[in-house]
Amino acid sequence: MSYFAFDLKKSKKKCAVIGCHTTGGTIAHALAVHAPIDELVLIDQDRRIADGQVADILGALPDSARLDVWAGEYADLGSCDLIVLSLGLPALHESAHADLIELNAPLIRQAVGSITTYNSDAVLLVVSDPTEAMTQIALRYSGLPASRVLGVGTLPISARLCSMLAQYFGADINQVQALVLGSADEHAVLLQSRICVSGMPLHDYLKASGRSEDTGMLCSLLDDAIFAYGRACDVKGRADHSVAHACVRLADAIFNDRNTLLSPCVEANGYCELTRVSMSLPCLVGSQGARIVHEILPASAELEQLYKAAARQRAQLFDYDRLTEKNKT
Repeated sequence: MSYFAFDLKKSKKKCAVIGCHTTGGTIAHALAVHAPIDELVLIDQDRRIADGQVADILGALPDSARLDVWAGEYADLGSCDLIVLSLGLPALHESAHADLIELNAPLIRQAVGSITTYNSDAVLLVVSDPTEAMTQIALRYSGLPASRVLGVGTLPISARLCSMLAQYFGADINQVQALVLGSADEHAVLLQSRICVSGMPLHDYLKASGRSEDTGMLCSLLDDAIFAYGRACDVKGRADHSVAHACVRLADAIFNDRNTLLSPCVEANGYCELTRVSMSLPCLVGSQGARIVHEILPASAELEQLYKAAARQRAQLFDYDRLTEKNKT
């Protein structure tokens, strides 16, 4: 009997959210309702916030008996499979990125240090802004393999773009796939060669439906998706619901070991000769995190945008490191 009980406990799917204010609370609710998990732990520096979110979420669950939601501490992370970091201030506009790194990086650094004290096997999912730089900071100070430190990256933009493409073509949104790489701003890169509609590459779909290719339309839709995401961030501080939806998609791929092709933010690890930066790249996402698909390559113009995003991130992290060293002295 005791062996059977141990087996049940081991098979539980456990997730944690660290940072439970507006965005973290929205993510926690989305995970509780839609993710394939059995246990959800909420952690916040202000325990009252975590307790309040737990009470609110439990009141909104259609079947609270299936899921154990509770407020905890870092010591409760031991058996977590996925840990979401939603710490610090949001990005209100592009010019604030350098300042945000200075403000949010110490929070990420402290959090991953506490996390790895109790759990070095989980997948970390970074939501904090700017996501690309914070993912790189989390990787640097966690000591975890790059495959297990992810950021939401451009996934909210990808989802918005798929919705727009489905509407434009009159297709089922579940039959539209698109990968947006780079960063979640003007350096977002749409891999046009990887767009699929109704199970067909876009070129074949257009030919079968008697349509002509329109590169301008694709660029316009991408700009609209970026603008919609940026607009939500400017007005609200962060696109909470879009980010929460991205977290659910990643959680589904991780907990069900789906090896789903997505574009989370990961350390480049030599992709297109990029190193020491994190950005959204084509990955197979499963129980062990994200594995970059090096065979999916951008066109030359798309690659130029990736290099620009990488150069900006390196400059921002260099400035942060220089300031950190200066403060030590």
